[in-house]
Amino acid sequence: MNFSENWDTFVQTLAAHAVGTYRNSSEYAYYRHRQEDMEEILTNSLVKDEKKLVDEVLLELEARTDREMEVVYRQGLRDSVSILRTLGVLG
Repeated sequence: MNFSENWDTFVQTLAAHAVGTYRNSSEYAYYRHRQEDMEEILTNSLVKDEKKLVDEVLLELEARTDREMEVVYRQGLRDSVSILRTLGVLG
């Protein structure tokens, strides 16, 4: 593995840990419960073809959200390093 691959693995591990920690929180439990309620409403309100379309849209939105989280997490790491350099902690 080269440095870039090692760095990506390191960041992915940190991000996965952060997500896991969040998913054990009461905030996540609340939003998960709300999502389940909304899915039940949709399931009971839509015909089969409409439900399939909505499922595809929701999956796409979830993938986008996951990607946004990763991008923001990586930027947070860059910002942290920049701050530490500015403070003289890192060379």
